Amino acid sequence: MSEFMLKRDRDAWATIRGYVYQVDLSIKQWIALEDKQVLELERGEDIDVVSEISKSEIQERKLQQIKHREKKITLRSNEAIEALINFSWKGSFSR
Repeated sequence: MSEFMLKRDRDAWATIRGYVYQVDLSIKQWIALEDKQVLELERGEDIDVVSEISKSEIQERKLQQIKHREKKITLRSNEAIEALINFSWKGSFSR
């Protein structure tokens, strides 16, 4: 019988670590809310901080995507390039 070996790339530990990081950051954002701000989770992105003028009017929506990476990321990495493309694309249609 061969020895049982865990494969890191098939383990859920990194995903679970990412969720824990997102929960911690959500709590910090919630504590830091100012008057007339609302925290929305998993609506537009992972965390949305919404500033309201009144109950029917939204002044600003700050969308935050949370990711946990095991390796360093640079501006030339595929993940960064994809994020910049998505940011540019979303920003061009929001006006």
